[in-house]
Formats: sequence, structure tokens, C-alpha cells
Amino acid sequence: MTVKVSTATANALANALGLKSQLDGGRLFIFAGPVPATADEALDMVTDHTEIVEITESGDGLTGITFDAPSAGLLSKAAAESWQETAAFDGAEDAEPTLLATFFRFCASGDDGRAAANATTGYRLQGTIGDLASSAPMKMTNPTRTNSALVNIDSFGVRIGAVS
Repeated sequence: MTVKVSTATANALANALGLKSQLDGGRLFIFAGPVPATADEALDMVTDHTEIVEITESGDGLTGITFDAPSAGLLSKAAAESWQETAAFDGAEDAEPTLLATFFRFCASGDDGRAAANATTGYRLQGTIGDLASSAPMKMTNPTRTNSALVNIDSFGVRIGAVS
């Protein structure tokens, strides 16, 4: 049986664990290549993995992105922000014109998601990417991305606990 928590408990967990405060100001990275078994693993940017895009606020390349306050146990993309950036392939297959996005890493500020995560400060979320019909946590109309094309993230959320 799955443990379920109330909405108030889920929101309290999100706040008490400091997940929002640890991730606010971070970046969302989208990668091609084999999906690592855990978010802690280092990526092999020479032979296996390619960063497709690093998402920042309004695509400025500088400003980290944030979440709205937890609601119904869900940390959601800040509604007032525009999460976007132009794809700039970097890594094993950076010469390719298009790549299939296979996974994302949302990393705390200062972490590019490539090296092994720091055991105490390596706050990361990782998930697979698929098309709209998939069961992947991140869905894209078309997960095949073109180098130098704009990538927009219209919605993104992380559920804390099973609310019932």
C-alpha cells in the first residue's frame, strides 16, 4: 500500500525540507544520452551525454528560475516567469543538428548537473523526457530538439508526497 499524506502535510514537507529554497535560483538542464540511474551520478560528456539546453529566466543566460509556494503538495514553475533558452549543444554529440532529449536535471544554483552531486549540497531533481503520450515526468510535443532553436518550458512541477 502506498503511503498518502494530506495536502497540508505535503506542503509542510516541501517547506520543512527546504526543497523550494534549495532549488530556487537553480537551472533546468535538458540532456541527450543514456539516462543515469540516479541524479547523483556524473555524466560522461565525452562519449555518452550532450547538454541540449540550460533553461534560465527569460532566456537571459544568467537568472535562475524559481517555484511558486507549494500548493496541494506540488512545487510548480513560478507562473510569472518565462523558462526558456536557445539550444546550444555541448558534449558527446554537439556536432549533430538535432538530438533526442532523454532526461532533465533541475539543479541548485552553481551546479551544472555534470559532475557527481555533492553529498550535502547537491540538490537535484532528475527525470525522463518523452512525447505527450508518454508516461515520462517531462512531456514535450516533440522531444527531438534542433541546435540553436528556442526551447520553452510552459509548465513544470514536482509533487511532494502522495496527496489524498
